[in-house]
Amino acid sequence: MEVNVFNQDKKSWNRKLINIYWGVIIALIPTEFLYLLSGHAEEHFILHRVIVPTLVMILITLTLEIAHRLFQDILDNYLICGAALFPLLLSLSTMT
Repeated sequence: MEVNVFNQDKKSWNRKLINIYWGVIIALIPTEFLYLLSGHAEEHFILHRVIVPTLVMILITLTLEIAHRLFQDILDNYLICGAALFPLLLSLSTMT
């Protein structure tokens, strides 16, 4: 009986990456909330620079969760796309 150690390790690393994505979102929400409490934020800023990017990141991570459960064989491609979308989204949300 052969055991493919690479695939077993890959599955655990994929789960760890998704957990890191959730960790980024969890760290981002209190930081944004503290900024909102500072009183410097306007309504337009709150909507377009805080709420929308956070919701899109949550949507991306939920999509990765679904892909993790349903499509194990092509999950690596989804994780790469998700990893590319996070910094892209953050950089686009800070542009003025």
